[in-house]
Amino acid sequence: MSEIEIRLLGGFDIRCRDTALRRFESQKARGLLAYLAMHRDQALSREHIATLLWSDKDESSARRNLRQVLYSLRTAFAEAHLNADLLVGEGQNIGLHPEIDVWVDVTDFERAIERGMAGAEPDSQKLGRAARLYVGDFLSGFFVRDCPPFEEWLVTTQERLRESALASFHTLVGSCLRRGESRMGIHYARRLLAIDPLSEKAHRQLMRLYALSSRRTRALAQFEELRNLLNQELGVEPLAETTALYQSILLEQLPEEEESEETIGPLIPLAGRRGELAELQASWQQVLEGGARLVLISGETGIGKTRLVKTHVDGASSQRKSRVLRGRAYEAAPALAYAPWSEIVTTIFADLMPDEELDPESVDARVISDLAQLAPQLAALDPELLGGTLHPSETDAGRLSNSMAALLDELTKEPEGARTPVILMLSDMQWADEESLDLLQMLAPRLAELPILLVATVDLTAPGVGHPLLLDPAIEIGIPVDRLALGRLSPAALGEIAAALVPADESPWLADLLTEWTGGLPLAVTELINYLWDE
Repeated sequence: MSEIEIRLLGGFDIRCRDTALRRFESQKARGLLAYLAMHRDQALSREHIATLLWSDKDESSARRNLRQVLYSLRTAFAEAHLNADLLVGEGQNIGLHPEIDVWVDVTDFERAIERGMAGAEPDSQKLGRAARLYVGDFLSGFFVRDCPPFEEWLVTTQERLRESALASFHTLVGSCLRRGESRMGIHYARRLLAIDPLSEKAHRQLMRLYALSSRRTRALAQFEELRNLLNQELGVEPLAETTALYQSILLEQLPEEEESEETIGPLIPLAGRRGELAELQASWQQVLEGGARLVLISGETGIGKTRLVKTHVDGASSQRKSRVLRGRAYEAAPALAYAPWSEIVTTIFADLMPDEELDPESVDARVISDLAQLAPQLAALDPELLGGTLHPSETDAGRLSNSMAALLDELTKEPEGARTPVILMLSDMQWADEESLDLLQMLAPRLAELPILLVATVDLTAPGVGHPLLLDPAIEIGIPVDRLALGRLSPAALGEIAAALVPADESPWLADLLTEWTGGLPLAVTELINYLWDE
């Protein structure tokens, strides 16, 4: 074990002899340490560092601030009883002490990819190490105020490492497909989709892997998940190639795999949402410390509710083991009974149970029988799963909420009394039937003592929204309720996006274009940027 471990993938974590160091004076102190760790073999001048972190200050003030930050860092590491000063300076240069054993996860990650791709054939063992190290985007959730040069470096580095991770995961999945290692292939494909959920190639690979591992129903469900995602995020249907694969799995005529190139668009920063993201993260922290909580995120269609939740989920799941369950309501007439809960139950029974993340023997048979009524398609997996004959609309909501609470309770359990936190996402609840919302309201108090974050997104401007749970700020449901209302992006936020994508002399033009053509609607911003990127 190295004397100092610096982990920058998925967040910011510094450990000295396996003890976390947290007493840093400021975010700029952390940013400086991260920058030095990423440039371990370079001589960095004080002038360069001062400009990087204090570009809005005059030279004298920037130098003074730099000296103060360096002093705070030395103090923090001195309190950790390091045998030598971690920071050294030679003349006008600053760096990490060459004789102190410092391990940086990014360095190990890039070295593993380089070695894994060096031979005539990819080395899955080395690429697998890179995959294990990539637990999230570089400095995920990290932000330093009023530092455009640092922000530019951060975004550029995030994108570069993200592209490297995507390439390595694609290679690993392809290698698993060729060798017939379906279980590991499924694992890597899921990791890939956590980074890039709109990658149709990854969805096709996962569909193929499920089919090859005799999980045909799950392969078909993966296609439906992709189609819903593409429709919700982009308003498009899957490619003909993906639909053809779905049809072949449906007919049990799986074709040979064909490789295809895939264009990856630019990484658009989550501008204008840092306050809301911080509130969502604070709600998550409250869940980890004190029990279940409901967060209702409202805003018009295309306002970025899904991306905000996904950003939080990516960061939360990369920081510690957690389980994520997703359910969605659909615009239909009449509303589909218990549609979001049906998706969640299907995921647990068809995915988590086969993958041994939940032992079916630990769940009361009556609970399984009750909840199976919500997802009759599960009969294709196990006909004996449906122990009763009740239609969902005839099922007692109180009994359903008790059974759902019992199932989620089992899902959080770990050996020796530990608990795995769960994030339960309910999307587009403006389309949910009244029974689904009643079930959520009845379920909430039964989860009060469990580490479960319930996140529901809703467009309150949609016709027919009238349930008190969505509209009444004073409603009490037995657990805390936090409400986040998302508005359109400000010109300043659009300027931040433009500055992250194009050179400084072109960013004002792009910012004006985004303001004029999109009205600050995030979905329209994404579509316009991707169009310009393709052109």
